[in-house]
Amino acid sequence: MRVYLLGNEPCPETEPLKEPPGNLALTVGNFDGVHLGHRALINELVRRARERGLKPWALTFCPHPFELLGRPFCELTDLHEKLKLMSELPLEGVVVARFETVSSLEPEEFLGLLTERLGVKYLLVGYDWRFGKGRKGDAPTARKIGLKLGLEVESFGPVKVKGRVVSSSLIRELLKQAKLDEAAELLGRRYWVERKVVKGRGLGTKLGFPTANLEGTERLCLKEGVYEVLVDGKLKGVANYGRRPTLGGEERRLEVHLPGFKGSLEGRYLRVEFLRFLREERKFPSLEALRAQIEKDVKRVVHD
Repeated sequence: MRVYLLGNEPCPETEPLKEPPGNLALTVGNFDGVHLGHRALINELVRRARERGLKPWALTFCPHPFELLGRPFCELTDLHEKLKLMSELPLEGVVVARFETVSSLEPEEFLGLLTERLGVKYLLVGYDWRFGKGRKGDAPTARKIGLKLGLEVESFGPVKVKGRVVSSSLIRELLKQAKLDEAAELLGRRYWVERKVVKGRGLGTKLGFPTANLEGTERLCLKEGVYEVLVDGKLKGVANYGRRPTLGGEERRLEVHLPGFKGSLEGRYLRVEFLRFLREERKFPSLEALRAQIEKDVKRVVHD
């Protein structure tokens, strides 16, 4: 799956889009979490693209729209994780649009960009899709404009699991409540993140429990606390997500301790899969009390 950039400023893991791909069947969305609803939409796009002799592609955004709008938010997946998940689906390509490049376009201009810059012939969107400046456009608007542009537009969904509509917002709320099993049902997988290990302050090592500090985790949609995790699909670990109040932390951060592991993980990407919520994060009266609690957490993970 090729990944192209539409815009002037760089986005990770993309290459510039130089020529229109042409003859595309496209779907558009933020695809946060790439959950069962997104997967159903993309699989249906692929089916309809084959019926029409078109190439199935998706368009998503960088950075997260709320980041540029200055609104508080949490995200299920960063761009690296999102593209990994999308690569598992039968798409031929993904376009990553800089959000500032498209957010100011009127609905007619946005659809014109898709047809002229990408060569889109067919557009399949989610049932609640909104687009264009001020989110003025919706599927009926797109169908009307599409008649002038030679663009066929259809909508899809919603997808339900156990009577609930699958959505990124619902999954975010479930994870904030540490309802990992319920979130997994809507994601179609256990929730995981895959982030780069960066150098920390070494406080875990001083306590006798060295940790891998993961980059860019301040905006995870997770209840703050301690989790049992599986790292890279094989190593059981204990993860803390939060501000580390006993150690005077301020920013939220994900740290992972791997019992019995020796060596350095700095610079590597680790996939951390969340298996079970163990306890809430709290401030302990002393470092000794914190150390004793961490010992209990590790024993629960190792011996359960």
